This record gives sequence, structure tokens and C-alpha cells, in this order.
Amino acid sequence: MKLSNIDLSSNQSSLKIDGIPWGCLHTDIPRLKEGGVGAQFWSVFAPTSLSGSAAVQVTMEQIDLVHQLCDKYPETFEMAYTAQEVRDIFAAGKIPAGPGWADPAVNADGSFAHEAPLGGLAPFGVEVVKEMNRIGMIVDISHVHEATMIAALDCSRAPVMFSHSSTRALCAHPRDVPDAVLERLKTNGGLVMVVFLSKFVAGEFWVRGGQVGATLLEVADHIDHAVKIAGIDHVGIGGDFDGVSLFAKGCEDVTCYVMLTAELLYRGYTKEQLGKILGLNAIRVMEECEEVAKKMKEDGELANEAHFGEELYETNIMKGIK
Repeated sequence: MKLSNIDLSSNQSSLKIDGIPWGCLHTDIPRLKEGGVGAQFWSVFAPTSLSGSAAVQVTMEQIDLVHQLCDKYPETFEMAYTAQEVRDIFAAGKIPAGPGWADPAVNADGSFAHEAPLGGLAPFGVEVVKEMNRIGMIVDISHVHEATMIAALDCSRAPVMFSHSSTRALCAHPRDVPDAVLERLKTNGGLVMVVFLSKFVAGEFWVRGGQVGATLLEVADHIDHAVKIAGIDHVGIGGDFDGVSLFAKGCEDVTCYVMLTAELLYRGYTKEQLGKILGLNAIRVMEECEEVAKKMKEDGELANEAHFGEELYETNIMKGIK
């Protein structure tokens, strides 16, 4: 699938696209506007089957794709690199776009995580978190074991983010967040962004009112629980669109935010509280990560050279190349 073959300025909900397991896109410009989406994080994902230079190449190509989206649809999208730019672009009537976080423990060989099935972080993983803090990159711990969540919280100086996870108290899935970890977001300043993927919301075999599978109501239940445990300042929404299939009913694409907002209003959330959940909490996390990076640089902290390759220091003369 190539960007040149897709017209995101028109509704793509009925267009079948080869190479997409779920058939159709969940996101396009008309549906973003219908759903009232004010900013967009685009996933830059490299599968764990890739490593070394191949993984770097795919990552760089996907970052470039985000830039291409902004170039192709300049009237709709604009790249945002800071929290203030998100605010400014939104105020100008466009959708701020850009990648802004990374997972410290996604390698299949566990080179970031320590024995990934058991959780934790290896010393290198700790250094990765520190470097992400230093450059202002948000540490995303949605994909990790509970022990790795705790390890990242222990070593991160900046707020962390669960970019697309729900609460384990309501759905016993290892990708969801235990209450003890949610509690720690209060002191870390971090954020859990509730996901819409059905199996993370209500498990594989949920039945309610004769309907099989999670619904928008269960998504709202997770938001309620996260607010109860972590507090209103530490909850957001992370749908995970165009990354998976089988979403909760009523949350099948980016138009769903209107109905989810209506449900939260019905449950008694105020305008101020909804503003935090729908985006202001995420912007606050961005701002605080930027402040930590600024402070670390002011203090003269540099990247740890222990993991740099030897060739970084070699000149052509040292290699014997003429």
C-alpha cells in the first residue's frame, strides 16, 4: 500500500485495500473531522522481525511518511514537534500531526527489556529511558510486562505514557494496566490512554445484553476506573486505529469520539474534565517531558557513550581507507 494510491480527502470506510488485514482504513480526513479529532499521533512501527539497519530504515521511512501526509494534505495536517506547536496548529484550524513517543522494551530478543517474558529492564533499557528523557521523547509502556512498567517508572525522570492500554481490574489482559501501576501515575505525572481494541476492553468472549464483544459502554467503564484510581489528570484516550481489527462496538473508527464524549457527559463528567481526557492531559505530558529534557541539557547531561559502536570514533585514516 502506498500513500499515492490512497485519497485520504475522501471517506475510505467502504474501500477495501490490499495488505490491510481488517480490509478498510479506520482513519481519513472526513471521518477525523466528523469525530472532532483535534490532534493525531501517527504510529511509527517497525516489526520485531527486523533488526539493525533494516529496522532503522523502516522507522525512518515511516517517519518520512508522516511528513508526506502533511505535505500531501497541507490544508488539514501540520507537523507538530512540541506541545506549544500542537496548541498553535489546532488554533489555526489544522490537525497537529507527528510521532512523539517510543517503547523502551519492544525487541523480540529482549535487548531493551530484561528477559521480556518475565519483565524488567536490562541496564541498556535503563539507559534508553534516560536518553529518551534527555531528548524529550515520551516513554511509552503500553507493550510491556508489569515488571517493566514498574522498572520504567522507577528510572524515568519524566512522565510516562500508556499510549493504548485499558485497566486490568476490568479486563484481565496482560497488556492492560494493574491498579498498583495506575496509582503510581499520580506521582510520576504520567498518563494511561484507554484503548478501544475489544480483547483489551472486555476479553475475548465478553457477552452483554446478548451481544458478543465489548462496546463503547465498556470503554467508558475503563475510563471511569482509570479516573478513580489514577485521577482525572492521568487519563486519556488511545484508540489504536489502523493498527488492529475488532474494536469495541461503537468505536470502530475515528468518528466514535463524538458518541464516547456523549456517554461521558451522560455519566457526569464536566467540560473541564472532558477536556483533560480528550487531549489536554496528553499535551501536559508532552510539556513536562520537554521541561525535563531542557533541565537535563542545562545540567550538561550527555548521551551515554558506553553503547556507541566503535566505528563512531573511527576516521577513514584509522580504518586505513584512502
